[in-house]
Amino acid sequence: MFKLNTKRHEFVEKAVQYMRKNPNTVPSFVDVTVCNNYVHLYGQYNELLEELEQVKTKLEDAKLVIGNEIMKQTRAYFQNSKNASESGNEQLRKIYDELKPHYAVGRNSKKAE
Repeated sequence: MFKLNTKRHEFVEKAVQYMRKNPNTVPSFVDVTVCNNYVHLYGQYNELLEELEQVKTKLEDAKLVIGNEIMKQTRAYFQNSKNASESGNEQLRKIYDELKPHYAVGRNSKKAE
């Protein structure tokens, strides 16, 4: 399957332009109208993909903000559980002990020695 990229797009546009200007040079198995329609459709798809990329970026940004907010709230709960467990609260000690291995992931985890 041929892939039309930005480098080849100019070739396609010029070829279709020549086919429209010089119909007597077009072989019978090439349909200029179809080529014209495809060039137009290809441009529309590109515009649509650019718009979708912008929407995707905005959604990813919103996801990061939401993730940050929930992490702040749940981290505060975790720290409260930790402080209360150190003060002797058994209910929160159980919660803290359950949450601790899940909190210490990624950057927060200690390397095994």
